Amino acid sequence: MTREEIGIFLNLDEGFGWKEAETTYARLLGDAKVSLEQAGSKVERRMAKDSLARIQAKADAVAEFVKIESSIEQAWELIARAEEHISNEALPQAAVSLKHLHALPVALLPNELSLRIEELAAEIEYSHLDKVDDTIQGESECTVDPSPQRAVEVVAEEKVATGCVSGDDAAPDTSSPVDDKAAAEKSALADADLKAARAKEILEVEVANALRQKELHQEVVAHLDRAQELLDRQDLNEGRAALSSALELADSLDDASEFASEFEMLDGIVRRLSAELSVRTVVDGALADAISAGQSGDKERVLSCLHAALSLPDGDDNAAVWHECCEDQATETAEFMAMRWISEGMELLASKHMEEARKLHSFVHRLLAMLPAESAHVHLIGEKFSEFTEELQKPVVPTPEPCSRLSIEYKRAGQVRRLHIITAETVVFGRSASCDVVVRVLARGGDATLANRTIGRRHFTIENSGAYASVLDGVRVEGGAVEASKNGTFVDGRKVVYPCLIEGRGEILQITPRPVAPDLAHWSLHCWQSETVCAELSSELRSVTCANAPRVAAVYMERLDEMPEDVLILWSALQLGKVDKSLEGLALARSGEGLLLQKGPEIMDIRSVGSVLKLLSLGRLSHIGD
Repeated sequence: MTREEIGIFLNLDEGFGWKEAETTYARLLGDAKVSLEQAGSKVERRMAKDSLARIQAKADAVAEFVKIESSIEQAWELIARAEEHISNEALPQAAVSLKHLHALPVALLPNELSLRIEELAAEIEYSHLDKVDDTIQGESECTVDPSPQRAVEVVAEEKVATGCVSGDDAAPDTSSPVDDKAAAEKSALADADLKAARAKEILEVEVANALRQKELHQEVVAHLDRAQELLDRQDLNEGRAALSSALELADSLDDASEFASEFEMLDGIVRRLSAELSVRTVVDGALADAISAGQSGDKERVLSCLHAALSLPDGDDNAAVWHECCEDQATETAEFMAMRWISEGMELLASKHMEEARKLHSFVHRLLAMLPAESAHVHLIGEKFSEFTEELQKPVVPTPEPCSRLSIEYKRAGQVRRLHIITAETVVFGRSASCDVVVRVLARGGDATLANRTIGRRHFTIENSGAYASVLDGVRVEGGAVEASKNGTFVDGRKVVYPCLIEGRGEILQITPRPVAPDLAHWSLHCWQSETVCAELSSELRSVTCANAPRVAAVYMERLDEMPEDVLILWSALQLGKVDKSLEGLALARSGEGLLLQKGPEIMDIRSVGSVLKLLSLGRLSHIGD
């Protein structure tokens, strides 16, 4: 980013400085973090995350700007200080300023500034050498006057100074003053050379160290940039290695304080990525196991794995990472699994696999309990699950096997009786075994053979014309003609000459004109209209039996003589409690060519009601005496 772009991003005036940019960015970043911590709903949290991410995305650009601007400012200050020391001939202090200049990130400085630093280094070095040369030259110019007169004067001065003159007889000094002075000059020159050599050596070391510091600085910057790049790519291992290398190099710097904030930032990123990797490893592994278990049909394993993926890990940092990086993925997987199971459950219901559907319903219920309340699709999934639940609670209507007649046993007032159920449109009664219902009597107090002779071979017929049910004496033969019985059929004492409408009010049907007696077969007739019966049925039974039902739903013939056999002719459906209170709560309905029995919410094929009714026969009637 350019200086102008940074100023626009931070909303700063045109003449802003690096300190103002650094302070303003830190304030923006702090405000964004506070907003994220205080975010309540998931939407607010997501918006705060986006805002923080946008600000953090500018971190490198702002940090680079601050580093460059502060380095330039510091460099000019050090150059000015070094120049002042040079002008004052304070070369050691100037060398110290140069050392600090080389510690700056020279690679970030403008070319003109880098060139000025190099020139300053050369200036300091040459100034130092010139000073050494001047010292040597000055000492070499301090030579001794070689004239004899001056030698005598020097000797005299030395004698006076040392107190060695005692008179005219004192012995003269034979040593040469010229030789002594030459030796002193030679020694001074040697000392000066040694000092110059040492100063040059020290300067060379300082310059080499400064160059090495510059190289180390550049290497640290390169490793930090590499670490940042790798961590941005989520390459934790390589990024950690690059950061470690940068730390080792920084230990060799005289002053690594400028990198402290960057090291702290990258170390924080490493810790965060390490926590993220740890949490992601657990969550991704759990989700992979859940998907694998789902493919193999192990739903218990699926629930266990999803529970692990949806559970908050220990530690605030890990929990924050889970919310930020893993929660959405784990939730989406659980939502997908819930929707798939609900769809499977609906398919099981459609194919009448109730037991499997109930088990799957239980699994879905447990899975939904794991979903976070703020799940994006929890409302939709809840609606689908409610539909699944409602469908599951509905009675399942099986397709019955064909069955047009059967006999059951029940008790009326403690007496064991039989109920013959038949669905034929026309039912013939008589003594012949070829009749639909075989009629016999028990003559406990008389001649049973004589009593049974009163029953014709095909004595009477009950038929349904669609609009009504009627009693016909005898049986219809080919061509529609009626072959009447020998002794006649009577309803409430009146002989049936023409088809007699069954009103169903309890009228008495008998097969002889004689008064009713225990040894004479006779019945009480009851019938119900389909409209009334269907209104009392469940919607499931009504849908399979009432659409094209005849007007008369059923005729019940209650046997009143000594033979405990009743007959129910079923043309659509009937609540069996109308037959007897002992059968209360049971509904019987025709479906196709078979029969269905409903008890409570459960609807069963009549062939599988052994636990509800005592079946004596299926597909035929089981008469007493057979």
